[in-house]
Amino acid sequence: MKILFPLLVALLLFVLYSFVSITGGNWFLNPEEHGDYVIARSIFEKGTPFVEQPLNDAFSQPPFVPPGTTYVAGKIVPVHSVFTHYLYAPSFVLGEQGPFFLVSLHGVAVVIAFFYFVKDRWGFAIGAATALTFALSYPMVYWSNMLFNNIPAFAYFMSGLLLISRTSHGGASKKNWLLSLALLSVSFLLRYEFIVPAFLVALHFTYRRRGERSKVALSVASFAVALSAIAASNIPLYGGPLATGYTVGPWSWTPEASPVQSLFERTFRHLIEPNGSLILSNVYKHLIRLYFAPLPLILAGIVVFLKGEKPNRPSLAIPFLLTTALLGYFVLNAHFHSFDTERFGVSYTRLLLPVYMMLLFFMGSILSHRRLRKTWSPVLVFLVLAGLVSSNLNYLVWGEFGLSDTMEEKRFWKSVDEVAGELPISSVIMGNLVSKGVISRPTLNLDDYRIGNQTKQQFALEITMKLLDDGYRVFLMELPWHETNLDLSTLLPRIGLNLTVVEQVTLRRTLVYIYEVTEPG
Repeated sequence: MKILFPLLVALLLFVLYSFVSITGGNWFLNPEEHGDYVIARSIFEKGTPFVEQPLNDAFSQPPFVPPGTTYVAGKIVPVHSVFTHYLYAPSFVLGEQGPFFLVSLHGVAVVIAFFYFVKDRWGFAIGAATALTFALSYPMVYWSNMLFNNIPAFAYFMSGLLLISRTSHGGASKKNWLLSLALLSVSFLLRYEFIVPAFLVALHFTYRRRGERSKVALSVASFAVALSAIAASNIPLYGGPLATGYTVGPWSWTPEASPVQSLFERTFRHLIEPNGSLILSNVYKHLIRLYFAPLPLILAGIVVFLKGEKPNRPSLAIPFLLTTALLGYFVLNAHFHSFDTERFGVSYTRLLLPVYMMLLFFMGSILSHRRLRKTWSPVLVFLVLAGLVSSNLNYLVWGEFGLSDTMEEKRFWKSVDEVAGELPISSVIMGNLVSKGVISRPTLNLDDYRIGNQTKQQFALEITMKLLDDGYRVFLMELPWHETNLDLSTLLPRIGLNLTVVEQVTLRRTLVYIYEVTEPG
């Protein structure tokens, strides 16, 4: 019975975190999901993260690069850490939904590790209440249903944090210490920004036990190996140890700059240019609005935790507060592409997962305080936690970025890919914006090129003529909102090409037009 109940809770969480996959099939809402899926599938099927697309060889600029990938030295390669794709690849044995289920499983692992981490300090009741609050929060449920590497990276960080906390007492063996450091290292192999909390946590525990120099050496060596692995993987992919998929190829924000300069411009410049109004706006939208119910408890918990730690128990207040401040400032002062718009603002919540966890951790300290616990009414505590969970679920289900709307959009793009997959095997699809959802056929993608729409239109026309001359069957897939982009259904007839309606499909209340493009005669 003791095992059955936790297993039941874990199963229910897995169902919640796999809700989109279970209820109709998960797919791509964001180009990053698309790129991760394509590269991971290439590793699973061919054993390589390099994706070949011969269609690109005929053009000076590659137009058939899947969204969420980039093009370097004649090959399609991942935009971000290749280790994410190696993590996803084996899950394809479960079918096309395998990677999505793998992310959901990591979401459950996050909650389990967080529960035991809090339980070790304050007991079962506080651990269960805090972990359940976190497990049912909007960010955890939402991103565990998406194909982003934030949840997997967080799972390894939490597992490493739990193990390093346990092994820091009682003269733990070097083997266990090294395992905990390895888990922390894996977290930032998947998401580079996780090096901040991983480094601070490891530094804190090694400093507290500075008499054990071998553990300090192991910490340095473990992180050095992980950083070396990142640098080594970058060389064959991008041509240099400090280059990334965001700083070379079509993704580069400053093509004329070196990879190091481009990396600085994209990732670090905003750190030295604080924007107070932007920070305050994002703090409200992505912290206070999500966690308004326990905010007084969190602030009080920080004070209590700072004062109440026993000398013989390493306090996590300092590394946690530093991590919260550093990650919070890095994310909430962001000038990343489209992050200052409400439509993409929801992306902040996946970047702030460690911050949310640390804030709720401090809430646990106030709930467990021996003096305050005597005055707490269990009913009041329950109402506070219930209010938090219900507000998050309300935001999750009915909010502007609720899971229901996301689920509908994902299903739409999956349906678009299914329609594309029914076209002849030799087909090439034009249409530009449909590239986000289609993987069944080569699809035009000019979104990542920072050139004007008029230039894109001219390039698209040249591509169409070249493909027809080379004997490919070209199909145009248009959605109603494409007229504000390339509007190929208007442009192609202007140069004398014929558009023959193949099919008009209504998918999720949206009419998709499918034309075959042919030359006269």
